[in-house]
Amino acid sequence: MENTKSKNKLRGDNMDVISDRNWVSETLEIGKEMLYLTQKEVIGIGINEEEILNLTKDALVAHGKKEYEMPAKIGVHPYQEVFYHAMPAYVASKNAVGMKWIECYPSYSLNDFSNLKS
Repeated sequence: MENTKSKNKLRGDNMDVISDRNWVSETLEIGKEMLYLTQKEVIGIGINEEEILNLTKDALVAHGKKEYEMPAKIGVHPYQEVFYHAMPAYVASKNAVGMKWIECYPSYSLNDFSNLKS
């Protein structure tokens, strides 16, 4: 999978969001290397707002009682001012493990937080 384009991306040449996303789409076999859920698939899970709020409350209570595991976020910084962070967590009472990924390209706009993706 190592080609000139991927080598250039690792060096940070010609960085922009569209190119990055296209490169990921062309390079990874989505569904084989990672499970990717679309917005439609997430909505299709069928969980309602009340259930979400109850699960959030349960997680916050577990956090308050220190009945969770949440290591420091892991991050990489491939370009100046750009970061990707992985934020794993485990809530024993729910037997739930999850990971939130966030990316940030802050130079696009200092007043617009829409560039934060998680």
